[in-house]
Amino acid sequence: MPARPEAAITEDTSLLKELNRYMWGSGDYEAVAALVLKDAQALVADARVRPDHQVLDVATGTGNVAVEVAGTGATVIGLDLTPEHFDVARRRAAEAGVEVDWREGDAEALPFPDDSFDRVFSTFGSQFAPRHDLVAVELYRVCRPGGLVGLCNWTHEGWTGRFTEITAQYFPPQPPHVMPSMKWGDEAYVRALFEPLGGEVEVERRRADYPFLSVDALMEFFAANFGPWIVARRTITPPERWAELFAELRAMTERFDEGRGSTLVRPEYLRVLVRKPRAAAV
Repeated sequence: MPARPEAAITEDTSLLKELNRYMWGSGDYEAVAALVLKDAQALVADARVRPDHQVLDVATGTGNVAVEVAGTGATVIGLDLTPEHFDVARRRAAEAGVEVDWREGDAEALPFPDDSFDRVFSTFGSQFAPRHDLVAVELYRVCRPGGLVGLCNWTHEGWTGRFTEITAQYFPPQPPHVMPSMKWGDEAYVRALFEPLGGEVEVERRRADYPFLSVDALMEFFAANFGPWIVARRTITPPERWAELFAELRAMTERFDEGRGSTLVRPEYLRVLVRKPRAAAV
């Protein structure tokens, strides 16, 4: 097993993580997360969580996976870099009549011993951490032999990938050590992250459903609720550039619209299951 990532970190990403925390803490993440609730539920079902399992949900957000897992009777920790989400997450858990241990933490340096969890999840979350190799090592490290890492990762080809690519053109380039988040949606890339660690990787391309009355309704929803869009509107200069970005994103969304009489955008993602063998290869 590779060394814990603390020993490998050479770049200072503290400012970037503070910016990420600010970005994802803006807006109404609960409303956005509701769009992918069924995908989180499907991942938990695929992983066959049992009541006797110890489970970790990394980048839990408002708790889509964590609350679903707790409903199976399993013991679950929901961890996120943005604890501003936890008030909503606690309310959701209370409404569901379940208990979740919510903790602040970083996907690149998980605060748990090796082999701590039977299932380790992350849905549309840890792919946005800067250094993918560290994240993969950590997710795999804390998973027990015989356990499973389950992920949902947006792809570059889908609507979310195109949104990310277009928006990035309106900001300065990221530092070299910040890996493009949509690489996590590439099968070969995910295999290259986990198979050298000993993981057995299974992937499947799936699509979420974003139903709206119109493209304009979808755009207004994300502009009002989605943290990255809100921060972009506040920070892009001059202000006319925001109008250019919005128009470009709207045109892209029209190309992805599959609805008939209303709007249906179906962002593609890669569902990943990584099995950790019971006995390490010699």
